[in-house]
Amino acid sequence: YIMQPITAKDLLTTIELSLLKKKQIHDDNDDIYFANKRLQATMNELNEMNKSYKLVNEELKIKQDIILEKDRFLDDVFSSIQDGITILSEDLTILKVNDRIIEWFGNENLIGKTCHGCFFNRKTPCDNCPIQITIKTGKEARTEMPGPPCTDIEWMEVYSYPVKSNRSGNLNGVVEIIRDISEQKRSQKALEMALLSSYKRECEFAGLLRASRSVLEYQEFTVIAKIIFNDLKQLLGTSIGYVAVYHNEFDDGEIIYFDSFNSNEISNNFALPLLIRDLINDVRRSKDILIQNNIINIGPASVAIDSDSSISNIIIIPLVEKNIINGIFVAANKQNNFDDDDIRVARAYGELATIALHYCQNLELLAQKEEQYRLIYQTAANLIIVIDSKGTITDCNDKISDFLGYNKNEVMSKPISNIIDEKNVENIFESLKDIFIKGYSYNREYRLKRKNGEFVEVIINSSGIKDTNGDYSQIIFIINNI
Repeated sequence: YIMQPITAKDLLTTIELSLLKKKQIHDDNDDIYFANKRLQATMNELNEMNKSYKLVNEELKIKQDIILEKDRFLDDVFSSIQDGITILSEDLTILKVNDRIIEWFGNENLIGKTCHGCFFNRKTPCDNCPIQITIKTGKEARTEMPGPPCTDIEWMEVYSYPVKSNRSGNLNGVVEIIRDISEQKRSQKALEMALLSSYKRECEFAGLLRASRSVLEYQEFTVIAKIIFNDLKQLLGTSIGYVAVYHNEFDDGEIIYFDSFNSNEISNNFALPLLIRDLINDVRRSKDILIQNNIINIGPASVAIDSDSSISNIIIIPLVEKNIINGIFVAANKQNNFDDDDIRVARAYGELATIALHYCQNLELLAQKEEQYRLIYQTAANLIIVIDSKGTITDCNDKISDFLGYNKNEVMSKPISNIIDEKNVENIFESLKDIFIKGYSYNREYRLKRKNGEFVEVIINSSGIKDTNGDYSQIIFIINNI
């Protein structure tokens, strides 16, 4: 290359151009730097959004699983209901049925057909169809009608309930519930006939009511049985009798109440005359009421419960529960012969006495179990604390003194947080939430605070206690010192 001469002006121009170019490069580098910063910020935002998306997606999956579980639960409930249930569209087309409907009307496909076509083989809806009333009025309706000819249902009770949209309030369909009331109808008819034929015995029901009240007023069967038996004896018009209970199938029977002309009481059935014992054995085999009239004409005149009372007729009423005789009522010497009306009255009183005996036995067992549980509760080596849903202590055993130095009255109705290390309070309330959801919590380590301020390391096992609605309303803590 040959160096060309350059003027000062050209040199100055060249230098200015070089400086401008350098400044442009510098400015471009700044733009790239800030662009990279913005790009990095955008990437960070995208990463955060991606994390949020994953969390939302996980939460949606959990909620979806919960919804599916609830759907399965509702389907199980729907299938297990003993009444027949159908879900219908507004044109009476069957959309869904439960297992009872299939059991009644066969395994053929009912979906997509009309209810009146499937159930009654009709082309038009039934005349007194409650579903049409619900469709017209938007309100529930009810009716009774003869059962479908293709089933064993003689009478059925039909309820219809509207299914409305939560948003618009428009009718989306109808739920039809069919209940077999054949047995109820037969019972009603029998009851009507019984009431008509026994109007003259209005006092029977007053006596039965008095006897029923005794079941609620007293807890000892001997007292209740005496009241029931005396009312029955008065209604039947008998003059003597007794009540006995059996402790097992081979027992001779313990007579707990004896009513006769004299004060000499008999302690068991074995001491009774042979004829009466034979009749009682017949009842124990048949487990049904037995009446025997004209006893004097079929046996020796000396047949008697005691020396002052010969027997002319007798009724023996077994107290039967689950096909086991737990006792008998024996009444004798009605002025006239025993008849079917007497059997009907005796059966009602026998059932009432059976209920009373079962009730008293359950009360006794319950009292024994309560005492057992109370002894276990109080003598347990563990500290046992019960709290309500608000975390308030509602009960504890006497081990509270050994574990924490408090007496029971000092912690009752106080928050459980009072006896927990402050560092554990938040954790234990998180555990409480789990318990109220799952029902239990096992082997959790905490520190409890003693009355003197010292701390004690413990392991806690917890279980939820449900109320009558099936909700967890209390928690019981079993606490071990470690």
